[in-house]
Amino acid sequence: MDRTSGKRTKQQKRGSKSLLILILTALLAVLIVVALLIPKSTPDHPTGTNSTTGLPGQMEQMVIHSIEEQGEMVRINTSYGTVSYPFAYSDLITVDPMTETGRVGLAFQVNLNGNLVPIYTLWIHGDTGVICGLLDINGVTYPVRMEFMSVPENLDQGHLLTFYAAQETVNDVITSLKDNPNYSE
Repeated sequence: MDRTSGKRTKQQKRGSKSLLILILTALLAVLIVVALLIPKSTPDHPTGTNSTTGLPGQMEQMVIHSIEEQGEMVRINTSYGTVSYPFAYSDLITVDPMTETGRVGLAFQVNLNGNLVPIYTLWIHGDTGVICGLLDINGVTYPVRMEFMSVPENLDQGHLLTFYAAQETVNDVITSLKDNPNYSE
């Protein structure tokens, strides 16, 4: 009886090993399928979000570190680089950082009789506005866009000219983006 029970134990052990190998093989196959189904980041469609901001990829909230006069230009140093516009508009233009779901930006406004009127917003990522270039952030490429605001209907001729003149500073802002080594057209 001892010999038969020993044989059954060996057969049971072989069966257990075969079952274990079968389970491990099935688990490996499931892991491979899951790995193939996980989306991968591409330059145009980064995946994942930053846990603190909810923004795609490695994006952090837009922060203005400083605004300073340098010669004939006002330079805005941000967490995404530096942009500038002519000093002649420094009393008229206000710039605020923007952080929204899926994008960050700088909102440019003109002061008309004490009222701040939006003129344009520079967006990094998102799909609002006209694309003006690309910005590489930690190896992921994001579109840079300019959203132009509509002219308010209630502006008189003088304020209308000021609005358009302030809106023309967008050309200086776009030109200044080219100084960022991570920016390309």
